[in-house]
Amino acid sequence: MLLAIDPAGVSVRGIDLASFDETTSMIRHGETASCSTLFFPMHRVERVEIDSQTDGVPSLTQRFRERTGVDPMTILSPTE
Repeated sequence: MLLAIDPAGVSVRGIDLASFDETTSMIRHGETASCSTLFFPMHRVERVEIDSQTDGVPSLTQRFRERTGVDPMTILSPTE
């Protein structure tokens, strides 16, 4: 989830893609999964991509929803 983008950098919140399968499995089984909030200084940002279906390959959002039955925004939204 993109939290902010400004001249200083980009703030994002999400799960590590290396643990995507493990995280979706945990959520599917009712376990709690944690998200990370990261800041990348603009000089380190090469590109920002939109998570969308491409050539029949489902987006990460679609795959998350299919595997867990949960809207990823409920997991990614910061709690305050």
